[in-house]
Amino acid sequence: MPNSKSIRMEEIFNKLMEAGYENVMPQITSILLNGVMELEREKYLKAEAYARNPERISYANGYKDKKLGMRMGEVQLKIPQTRDCIFYPRTVKREFALKKH
Repeated sequence: MPNSKSIRMEEIFNKLMEAGYENVMPQITSILLNGVMELEREKYLKAEAYARNPERISYANGYKDKKLGMRMGEVQLKIPQTRDCIFYPRTVKREFALKKH
């Protein structure tokens, strides 16, 4: 069974093959940033998604859609949330993700 990292790489590869480098950079950036933010949330929670861990400090609680304006185009983000509402990914500062989707 492939892991989430290999699935993301396959998704990036498929987008490159479909549209070419110039047309797909916002989508690739979105895939990479969303993946990094998920990993950051796992580190904060001290547990992977759906894993039982006695050290877990909170629980994942969905995503908040935001858009990030960049020179290459608009990047769609899914900001991971936690149940305790304390977590916010350092990968994307709140000020930069201005627009709600």
